[in-house]
Amino acid sequence: MVLPELLRFRLDASTDLPQDTIRVKSDGSAPVAPPPAATGTASTSTPGPAPQGAAPSSTDACLSQLPIFLVFGVVMYFFILRPAQKQEKVRRELLAKMKRGDRVVTSGGLHGVIANITDDTVQVKVDSDVTLTFDRSAIAKVAGDEVPKDTKKP
Repeated sequence: MVLPELLRFRLDASTDLPQDTIRVKSDGSAPVAPPPAATGTASTSTPGPAPQGAAPSSTDACLSQLPIFLVFGVVMYFFILRPAQKQEKVRRELLAKMKRGDRVVTSGGLHGVIANITDDTVQVKVDSDVTLTFDRSAIAKVAGDEVPKDTKKP
């Protein structure tokens, strides 16, 4: 889109502006930064050795935070990942040990007895004439495996 000539903002090089003003070239190209002021003193921006007590570099800052991240990773492994792996192992063993006649509870909360079992599916008999088919992974627990916590063994 071309702007009308009246809306274009251009400055001539002959315009008297303060020394720190950025000038726009008359041909419309990129602005030109003003030249550095010559004060007769040495420039303070020359690189040299860092003074003592200076802030650490970004590499030093990253390396100083590395032990924190390592400790955080170890804590995450032992408190979250490892227990989840153990729980998944117990669940796989539970699903592998199911057999016909076991009392089960599905993840939806239905209680029943296994009527038929295949590699992928389980048919659960919930009433005398009602048999439902579930994926094997939908079985939450085998009811006969756990002893209720409120009953004491003699």
